[in-house]
Amino acid sequence: MKGCFSCPVSLATRAMTATDHSTDRNTPREQALHWFSKARLGSLTSDEQKELDAWLARDPAHEREYWSSARSICPCIPTAWR
Repeated sequence: MKGCFSCPVSLATRAMTATDHSTDRNTPREQALHWFSKARLGSLTSDEQKELDAWLARDPAHEREYWSSARSICPCIPTAWR
């Protein structure tokens, strides 16, 4: 999934995802923001996509946080969309 025209990705988000590939973050929110930003930029490798899928499957709270984070970055994502 790449960014939409109405919600461009900020330069700070681009810089974060370009330089930080670790999934060892302090909170599920930080992890979710990392994953959504990378997915939105279209920069996930196939191994990273597998890591994201495993992270989402590991805990239902991860998926909720992922979509909550997605909507905080890109408000054009409908609340019911997941």
